[in-house]
Amino acid sequence: MAPHPPPERDPHPGYSAEMPKSPRPIVLVGAGGIVRDAHLPAYAKAGFEVASITDLVPERARDLAEQYGIRTVCADVADAVRSAPADAVYDVALPPEAHVEVLEQLPDGAAVLLQKPLGNHLAEGIRTREVCRRKGLVAAVNTQLRFAPYVVAARELIAAGTIGELYDLEVRVSVRTPWEMFPYVLDLDRLEINMHSVHYLDLVRSFLGDPTGVHAVTVRHPEKAHANSRSDIALSYGDRPIRVVVSTNHDHHYGPRHEESFVKWEGTRGAIRAQLGLLLDYPPRRGGLARARHRRPARRRLAAGAVRGVLVPRRVHRLDGRGPAFSRGIDPVPAHRGRGRLPHHGGRRGGVHGCGPRGRAAAI
Repeated sequence: MAPHPPPERDPHPGYSAEMPKSPRPIVLVGAGGIVRDAHLPAYAKAGFEVASITDLVPERARDLAEQYGIRTVCADVADAVRSAPADAVYDVALPPEAHVEVLEQLPDGAAVLLQKPLGNHLAEGIRTREVCRRKGLVAAVNTQLRFAPYVVAARELIAAGTIGELYDLEVRVSVRTPWEMFPYVLDLDRLEINMHSVHYLDLVRSFLGDPTGVHAVTVRHPEKAHANSRSDIALSYGDRPIRVVVSTNHDHHYGPRHEESFVKWEGTRGAIRAQLGLLLDYPPRRGGLARARHRRPARRRLAAGAVRGVLVPRRVHRLDGRGPAFSRGIDPVPAHRGRGRLPHHGGRRGGVHGCGPRGRAAAI
């Protein structure tokens, strides 16, 4: 019997970029910043119906309902459940200490999206899990990086064997994160891994499965009152010769020139580097929110989700370009040597340039 391929070479079909054939209506529980800045803009862009919204602060729910054309504003969770379509997906955009109270009110068997983390502490996460199991809820935690368009494109390249055998997976973040924008997290006794690196750990598991061992250290800044803000996490996978590292530093105060934010997959035939551009310009420049340190010249600004392919046969070929995340499958284009730029293929947000055999780039 032939050995089973490693998990990254046989991804679940749910990781494809296909849109759902029959989108289900969404019931929003919570109208805070993550709903305003992320969930509702994404639902609007995808054309998903939001059936209703509720929040402990009714004015917030009404404001967002007016802005996004949501027909029903509910007084509370019970009201939202009564008015919900039978096939609704409940988007519970609340901190983990509120999960259990809300989940107990949802219909048995409902589909639920929860915000990360599942719990601030293990016992809290276990309680949430047990409620979901008892009620038969189809529940997921919103660690959505594994579904990001640039990750989907990288996953396709790796599954196709384009970069050969994967032997190194690294996530590196070194930025100045404005935790003060999120007062809720400032009093947590656990911060960085629960609220940030959880995305990267979930991403790694989506490629490689559960590790056989984890070594981690996480520390706070000596001059800041909040909890840990820097972590190094190394994951091992038995006898498999692969290095997996998540390294984060949210306390880089020395300007954007040396900031870093990327995911990198290295294989025996090439590598893929995904630039996490949003973290290098957070908050984005709009309405005066951005800090002066992020006001880079436009030509140097990187699109969120840009992916650079690095082909390493005998000499290094640095390939850089931006284009649509998906077009017409694999389209071989001539490789550019040195620090050349690939031909431009479209929009500035997203785009993948991976590597193909014999010094040619595979543009998706």
